[in-house]
Amino acid sequence: MGQRAGISIEGPRRRARRVTPMLFAQKQRQFGALGISALGVSLAALSISAVRAQNAPTELPTVDVAATGAPTSAATVEGGYRVKNAYVGPFGDRALVDTPLSITVVPLDLMKNQQLLSLREAFRLIPSVQGENIRPQTRGMQAGVVQNTRVDGLNIAATTDYPLEQFERIEVLNGLSSAIYGPSNPAGTFNYILKRPTEAPLREFNFSYLSQSAWLGHADLGGFLDPERRFGYRLNLLEQNGDTYVDGSQSKRQLASLAFDIHATPSTVLETNASFYNFVTKNLPGTFTLGRNATIFPAAPDPSRQGYGQTFGATTIRRRSSAAGCVMISIRTGV
Repeated sequence: MGQRAGISIEGPRRRARRVTPMLFAQKQRQFGALGISALGVSLAALSISAVRAQNAPTELPTVDVAATGAPTSAATVEGGYRVKNAYVGPFGDRALVDTPLSITVVPLDLMKNQQLLSLREAFRLIPSVQGENIRPQTRGMQAGVVQNTRVDGLNIAATTDYPLEQFERIEVLNGLSSAIYGPSNPAGTFNYILKRPTEAPLREFNFSYLSQSAWLGHADLGGFLDPERRFGYRLNLLEQNGDTYVDGSQSKRQLASLAFDIHATPSTVLETNASFYNFVTKNLPGTFTLGRNATIFPAAPDPSRQGYGQTFGATTIRRRSSAAGCVMISIRTGV
């Protein structure tokens, strides 16, 4: 019989060992498997290192941002008509963010850009307000005649129309306000802020075509009369006339409003306001108003007579024209 070929390995202290070709191939496969396993472990470690490198926080360089434009008023269109302060009764002008009350403000720029012509149109921008120019109210509660409407914080009668062109802004305190202004109906408080003299000279002229044959002209002037800036003024003149949506009708408005400030000292200002307003409508639905020398108010109820001495149930007075004039004087001081 023939002998199988093989390799004999001898060493000084080891017994000679015969390695057959089959045994050699088996060892070779074992070493190959170990090599593949080692390669897999190396790739897994490399992958974990890459993931850790990706999840490691990256430090970005510092970026400085500086604004160079002139600051804009928040009450303008650039500021989104966001008014920051409002008049809160005896507390004066307060920041709305620090006032625990629901106050809505319609600023002058919004009235201009919306081309509002009356308080009625300004109230329609406030969802909580109901009513027309006369006796407005909030949240569905009936307002009083004199308790809920003010000009610069002073009570006025809410039975006549007031021109929008003489006001800087319209402030509405929604809901209860007795804690600030005293006893009043829970219908909110409407405060109309008059225009004041401007720091820079103001010259604005507006001529508008409304509808049909109606037109409007308005002038708004303001500034100081002297270089020392002690005497400031704000003058508003308005003329509107023409037909409306009814044939043969007429709507006429005339306004002359003057605000005059005297700066006695740097911290003391004497503010005066005078206005004349004439409002005439013809062949249009009437509204509640008081006629000049045409209204006789009934006597007070007599509790000693049956029915309190009043034989009537209600009285409604209508007129086609109305005129109102007022003079207001206030002193503002500071430290």
